[in-house]
Amino acid sequence: MAVQFGAVHGPLYGPNPSDNPLVLFPTTSAGVTAYGLPAPTAIWPLQEAASATTADDILGSYDLTAANSPTSGVSTTLQGGTRLAWRFTNGGTTRLDAANVADFNTGSPLVIAGLWKTATNPAANSQVVGARDSTSPNAGWEFYMNTAGAPQLVVDWGASQVTITSATTHTDSNWHPFMVCIDEDGDLRAWFNTDLVAPTEGTLTAGATQVSAKLSVGRGRIASLGCDVAYLVAWTGANAQGWLSTRSAKFEAFKDMVGF
Repeated sequence: MAVQFGAVHGPLYGPNPSDNPLVLFPTTSAGVTAYGLPAPTAIWPLQEAASATTADDILGSYDLTAANSPTSGVSTTLQGGTRLAWRFTNGGTTRLDAANVADFNTGSPLVIAGLWKTATNPAANSQVVGARDSTSPNAGWEFYMNTAGAPQLVVDWGASQVTITSATTHTDSNWHPFMVCIDEDGDLRAWFNTDLVAPTEGTLTAGATQVSAKLSVGRGRIASLGCDVAYLVAWTGANAQGWLSTRSAKFEAFKDMVGF
């Protein structure tokens, strides 16, 4: 049975649980804007079959390339249906990298939202998504799970650093929506599930150095546990500006779009 989407209430399933529909999320700009969100820069459905070496940006500009053999085509149950995901393991080295990096640097407005499956035994620096300069490990930004199982967002912008940490741990091995907002001045917020990751905004110092780095997804957890990611959407430039003042409503719109 096909999945239907309502303009307000997200995916709608048939009355028979045995239908086990394939969970579908918007893969066009129009599909995203129908939920009251701005037009996205990139959409990664992450629906590649097993043994894939790239993850396509359905809008065409920011395909991701696999490094150190992350596992594609992982079947998962999500929102009452089946879906594919990517799994990142091997001690934190597996990942997907964007070839084009300009829109995902610090110093530019950026919003990324997606679906992330937590683990029951978190490992240090289990990154979900981020952009770190390979020549300067302390430069860039990163959204990840700390060793206590609490989501964290850290931004290093030249000599300035801000870290915000959720007061709530999430080690339930379930799927959760998240959203990261970094504005052009370095102000940042992150949402995870229904929790604001920080009680107050973190602000980077004015005039800090912009960092150029590859966008990467994954970098895993300890082997055999996995860090699974099932869907990602990014907004940059003018379509990412102003989110800090309306972030709550926009995160609710994203959750509605993916049926949470």
